[in-house]
Amino acid sequence: MKKFAFILLFALTAVYCFAYPAFSEESSSGKAGILIGDSAISPGDKKEYIFAFLGVPDGIYAMRGKGSKKNDYVKLYYQEYDLSFDLSNEDNVIKAIILKGDLRLQSIPFKIGDSYDDVKNKWGEPDKKEAGYANYVKKGVMFKISDTGIIELIAIFPPGTLELTPPSQSEQA
Repeated sequence: MKKFAFILLFALTAVYCFAYPAFSEESSSGKAGILIGDSAISPGDKKEYIFAFLGVPDGIYAMRGKGSKKNDYVKLYYQEYDLSFDLSNEDNVIKAIILKGDLRLQSIPFKIGDSYDDVKNKWGEPDKKEAGYANYVKKGVMFKISDTGIIELIAIFPPGTLELTPPSQSEQA
């Protein structure tokens, strides 16, 4: 029954998304996010932005959040872009964007493959640093840094929150 409900929900969501008008004028300009053409997708945007600009994802995963069920979320993965989105279960808005591929970014002057020294020179020391990760909480950006000091992953989340924790090894595969 749960499988049927999930399939039905996914089908209804897909129909809604493709029938919904383009969102380029409503997109959240100025916030950190990814650029698809001239339009931006940012944390806090509705899931419909993702489907409108990128189509149906290659993978949809139900993820268990920390603590209670209210922290559970859905991960959408797009293999072509090496990109995933974490969606809130409660309101279906984007909680985080995790990027390992080469996409244009909005309000983030760095990209995968850049030196982390460039980040420190421009943005200063991170608000929080963990093994291999630098969190700029006030900017809503986290970087995964290789042993050689190169940016391997960029995660974008709502500024001022630290909902995002470094991905587990299984999520990085």
